[in-house]
Amino acid sequence: MKALTKLVPMLILTALTSGCFEGYYRLRVKKDGSGSIVVKTILGPMAVAQMTAMTGAMAVGIEEMTGKAVTKEEQMELDTEMFVQKDKLAAKAKDYGEGVTLKSAKLISKKDGSKGSMAIYTFDDVTKLRLSASFDDEDEDDPKEQDSMKIVYTFKFKKGPQPTLTIVPNIIEPEKKPTARALKAKAQQMMAMMPMMKGAQLSIVVQIQGRIVDTNAKHVWKKRNAVTLQYINLDKMMTNKAVFKKMLMLENDPVAQSKLKLKGFMLEDPKKTITVQFE
Repeated sequence: MKALTKLVPMLILTALTSGCFEGYYRLRVKKDGSGSIVVKTILGPMAVAQMTAMTGAMAVGIEEMTGKAVTKEEQMELDTEMFVQKDKLAAKAKDYGEGVTLKSAKLISKKDGSKGSMAIYTFDDVTKLRLSASFDDEDEDDPKEQDSMKIVYTFKFKKGPQPTLTIVPNIIEPEKKPTARALKAKAQQMMAMMPMMKGAQLSIVVQIQGRIVDTNAKHVWKKRNAVTLQYINLDKMMTNKAVFKKMLMLENDPVAQSKLKLKGFMLEDPKKTITVQFE
């Protein structure tokens, strides 16, 4: 079984190019400044089928070599390891900030065959967090380790009868910005890849415990007492290919991206500090 689990990261990278992908971050902040981070990553049915087929073939090979059948428990263990990777999720906690710990991680299985993981992290002090939409192992603070801009959110918190959460976006630029020619080529490549990325979604939501009294955020989810910092739904975005391509070309200018009117896309102005007062 150890031989199988070592190949899990490689299989996931393969699957990401052959099926839909959903990434979801929800930061929930309590009135004392503590809270939780829920991170969901889900692969679509096609990607799941591909991964399962590959690991299944490997299991058969191991059975032939050892003469022992892989048990249902071992198959379940492999399935969980493949999609959850608890050790990796636990190690990821430090990337979210000081004092963040993994509380739980479990396998998610949908009726349509999609599978993934849901990890819940807890923290005592929101001001020590650093949050960005990244599901890889890159150092999101090191310009040498990235080829495009990233937005990393930090936080301030004022306690009281009506606490105030301040969300500070920090734009991390790559060491070498791509040229206009490179951006055009990248945009064309992305447009060509869209059929393989059907169903892909990504979101970062900040939810508070209580009721929002006042906020300067543009994208407010009133029923959930939440603010959406980023939301990407590729299927909806592709209904307007011209604007979508323009968004890709504006990779060097996230402020201009945030002003685009494109269905399935929301981005709070990364140059604007957001305040959320609640009770």
